[in-house]
Amino acid sequence: MKRYGLIVLSIIMLCSLLLMPTALVNAYEAGYETTNHLATDEIVMDGAWSAGNWTYGSEWNDTAVPSNLPAGMHWRDKWTYLGGTDIIAHYLIEFFVDNTTDAGDYFEMCVDCQVDGGTAPQTDDIKIYYSGQDNGTLIVYQGTGSGWVEHPNYTIPADVQVVNSINSSPLNATPHLIIELTYDRLKFEVTGNTYSPWIRIAVYDESTATLAAWPPTSPDVPDDWGLETGSINPIPEALTIAAVVLLSSVAVAVSFYFLRKHPKTESHSAGKTGESNTLSKACEN
Repeated sequence: MKRYGLIVLSIIMLCSLLLMPTALVNAYEAGYETTNHLATDEIVMDGAWSAGNWTYGSEWNDTAVPSNLPAGMHWRDKWTYLGGTDIIAHYLIEFFVDNTTDAGDYFEMCVDCQVDGGTAPQTDDIKIYYSGQDNGTLIVYQGTGSGWVEHPNYTIPADVQVVNSINSSPLNATPHLIIELTYDRLKFEVTGNTYSPWIRIAVYDESTATLAAWPPTSPDVPDDWGLETGSINPIPEALTIAAVVLLSSVAVAVSFYFLRKHPKTESHSAGKTGESNTLSKACEN
C-alpha cells in the first residue's frame, strides 16, 4: 500500500510541475521562461543590491531565477502594487563581463505587450533602450509593424526608470555592471489582467565586444522572445530552481522504480501518445 501511495505522490508532484504556466507555448522561444512574483520587499533604485533588513535576507531574493541564463549574465524580476492602477514591474540585470561605463555599452529590454508575436515589431511592442551606462540615455521605442520608432508618450522616471552602477553583489564579488529597471505595466498596456508577455533582455559591453541576451535571438522578432508569467503570490521561500529540479527528479525516480516492480500495470502496447494522454488525464483529475 505504501508503494502505491508513493506512486500517487510522485504523479501529483509531476502534475504540479506540468500545470505551471505554459500558456502560449506555440510561439515564444521554448526553454526561456520565468515567473514574475509579487514582491515581498520593495526595491531601492540605486543600481545595486541594497543592504537592509529584508524578509528574504536580501533586496532581490524574493524573485524567481529565469531558465537558461546566458554565460556572464544574470537577471530576475518582481512586481509591486502601489494602489489604483499603479502596477510596477522591477528588473535586476547583472553583467559580470562589464566593469566599464563606455559610451557604446547598452542595455535593452523588448516586450510583446499583447502577446501577438510576429516576425517584426508590432505597435503593441516596446523596447526600453539604455545606452552609455552611468547616467546614460534612456529611450522607449514602439514597434511600427516593420521596425522601431520612439514611443510618443512616456515620462522619465514616472513611467520608466533605469539606474546602474559598477558594484559587487551576492552573485559576484568582483565589481561589475548592475542595472535596476522599473516601468509602469499599465502605461504600456502589458497584457492587462493576465500578465504573460514575451520578453527579451540583452546587454552589450563595448570594451570586450560581448553581447549577452535572453533568449539569444533577434530584438526585432517577437516570435523568438521568452515568456514571463505573472503571479499574484510572493515566491515561496522553499521554491528555488534547485528545489523544483529535485522534486521533479525524485518524482521520476520513484515512479520509475515502483512501476518497474509492477509491469502488469503498464500498457506496453501504448506508444508515446498513449502515455502522454494517460498522464494528462491523471493531471486533470
